Amino acid sequence: MLIGVVLLTTACGSRERKAERLHRKASQAVKDGNLEEAVDLFGEIVEKYSETKAADRAEEDIKIYRGLVGASENYPTWQARDEMIVTARAIERYRNRNRKPPDGLAALVPKYIKAEPIDPWGRPFIYYVKSGGRKYVLASLGADGTDGGTGGASDIVIENGRFIKRGDAP
Repeated sequence: MLIGVVLLTTACGSRERKAERLHRKASQAVKDGNLEEAVDLFGEIVEKYSETKAADRAEEDIKIYRGLVGASENYPTWQARDEMIVTARAIERYRNRNRKPPDGLAALVPKYIKAEPIDPWGRPFIYYVKSGGRKYVLASLGADGTDGGTGGASDIVIENGRFIKRGDAP
């Protein structure tokens, strides 16, 4: 019986050490900026070593780093929307002063904005005037640079000061 207790204690200690080693590896992945790898490693700890202290910590870590992975994936879309709002406000100020929207975004520089805006993917925003020169459209075609798409590739469109497509990021 004593041998069984010693073997069980040794096995449990070994599992805890293995889980701790894997947790250190996952933590290093976080430090290296490899959040997806870290989430996978934390998941492996929870799956393989569920009764360990490392697994308890890994469950909490998964929640944090999954959220960060999602936020970093959505950041360019949020950034595009923010830049489009700034640009649309500049267009509206121009329109209030000149009774019509500008023919192009270059007309806003430098009085209303510092430079012609580009989306987070390095492309200029699409801009055109319609309805006899009274309404405008401002757009970004998302990560893929093509019409349509889902996720980060979704189009973002402001028409006459209002979003009509917001992209797929929350």
